[in-house]
Amino acid sequence: MIQKDIELITIDDLQELKINSVGESKTLEYKKELNLTKDQDKKEFLADFSAFANTSGGDLIYGITEKSGIPEVLEGMKIDNIDTLKQQIDNILRDCIEPRVTGYFIKKI
Repeated sequence: MIQKDIELITIDDLQELKINSVGESKTLEYKKELNLTKDQDKKEFLADFSAFANTSGGDLIYGITEKSGIPEVLEGMKIDNIDTLKQQIDNILRDCIEPRVTGYFIKKI
C-alpha cells in the first residue's frame, strides 16, 4: 500500500513504484486496464476489491503493466469521464457486495 494519503498521491509516486521495483503484495496490486463491460470483468474487479476490503485494505492501481508483480510500464488509461466511471464503480459495489463497503476512494492521476 502506498504510505500516503490518497489525495496527495501524484504521478511521481507511481513512477517511484516503478523505479524502486515495488512489487505487488497483500496491499498493493497493479492492473493494466479496468474493464467493467462484461460480467467476467466485473467479477474480477469485485474479487480484487473484496480481497482488500476483507483484509487490511490496499491499493488497486490501474494503468500499470507488470511482470511477475513488478511494475514495468506506466501506460495509463483513457477515461472519457471520470465521474461516470466512479458512478459505475459505486453502482457495482453497491449492487454486488454485501455488507456494503464504505471508505474506499477513487482518484484519477
